[in-house]
Amino acid sequence: MPAYSPLVMEASKRLGHRPMLVDPVITVIVGHRREGKSVKEISDWLKWNLGDDKPAAQTEFVDWVLDRSRNTK
Repeated sequence: MPAYSPLVMEASKRLGHRPMLVDPVITVIVGHRREGKSVKEISDWLKWNLGDDKPAAQTEFVDWVLDRSRNTK
């Protein structure tokens, strides 16, 4: 089993999905932010690709990930 970051493990528990499914979502969120996209733009992109009803696509989750990524090194 690959070693996942503490952020991925925490997000995995929060979403109720395995880390291998959550890791790419975290990577996309952080990557889009580095490109200068806003929380809303990232959330909209995720909703388009994952579906409106997915917790990982919600603005609150995106904001939480970005906050945690700044505070977790």
